[in-house]
Amino acid sequence: AAADVALDPRFKCKKCAKGSSCYPVHLTTQKLASMRKQRHRGANTTDPEEPWAELEVLMADGHRPTFKTYTALITCLGDMGAPADAESVLDKMSAAGEAIDAAAYNA
Repeated sequence: AAADVALDPRFKCKKCAKGSSCYPVHLTTQKLASMRKQRHRGANTTDPEEPWAELEVLMADGHRPTFKTYTALITCLGDMGAPADAESVLDKMSAAGEAIDAAAYNA
């Protein structure tokens, strides 16, 4: 019999609580990456509140952002000209237990 995976009580989503990634997390990560691409195409998206709101809604709904979600947010904020916001994502990552490595710093 397979060992039971301990559920992380911080997350309402059962898949996220098991340490996996669910579809809403994937969608949010893609949306953050899309915001960055829109910015590169000349869209006037310079309000850092929009990508932050995406992360906050995801977490409020009981999901666990992945490393990729955090790095997409960092890159998006950096491209929007909000380096202080991008740096504060590293603090959120650390608080969430994510290992911060060179990929996170270079995002």
